Amino acid sequence: MCKPNVISRQCQECKDGSYRLEEDNLFGCQDCQCDIGGSENNVCDKKTGKCACRPRISGRRCDKPLQTHYFPSLHQLQYELEDGRTPSDTPVRFGYDQSQFGDYSWRDMLSFRHSEGNSVTYIC
Repeated sequence: MCKPNVISRQCQECKDGSYRLEEDNLFGCQDCQCDIGGSENNVCDKKTGKCACRPRISGRRCDKPLQTHYFPSLHQLQYELEDGRTPSDTPVRFGYDQSQFGDYSWRDMLSFRHSEGNSVTYIC
């Protein structure tokens, strides 16, 4: 009977999703830990643990952008408000006060009002 991450008749091969067969390892092989967003899948090279990366992504786990590239944060993502949906799948409601923000278009200054009565203002 093989260890949990080991396969083959002779228990000499790591199963997909793991690498580096070691006798001292309780599971037999280490998990690949490929990044879910940066790798093509969770299968890595059985000896080195190198995951198959998506374009412009590098690192053993595919968790680093190439040089001169970056991963955007949530603050850098843009959405069209008109297409926004609430968690209950209804269109979002939005508005702006033209008397306060006359020089801004409605796309630049938005005020969101949540059903709980909290108001959040975003300046784009």
